[in-house]
Amino acid sequence: MPGRPEGTDNDPFAPALFRPEAVDVNDNDQASSPNPSRNEPATGGDYEAALETVGQVIAWYSARILAERRSGAPDAQLLEKLMSKRQACLEDQERLEGASGEETARIAAAYEALLDELESAEG
Repeated sequence: MPGRPEGTDNDPFAPALFRPEAVDVNDNDQASSPNPSRNEPATGGDYEAALETVGQVIAWYSARILAERRSGAPDAQLLEKLMSKRQACLEDQERLEGASGEETARIAAAYEALLDELESAEG
């Protein structure tokens, strides 16, 4: 799946990676003019919706971590994996603060899909 770390395509616990796109350079080796709509901050509603979705994924991981810790025989590897995935989500949540409208939309879409995958995997 695009936007996921290599080797995690079939891992429903894997959050998507988000990295700023490289700046386009024209023939004169000067940065081309950015598209203003790409660099505008997300609107309040878009930001809040993305923040809510990422928060739901973080809550999903937190619940699984708690359940695993409370199990009779916690799986240390599973706990490590879940905590690592939750940390990646927390980093994406922080990244939302200064994200452009386009990046906010990408993060929201990726986390909506991830949340759907996580929820469907439990049932």
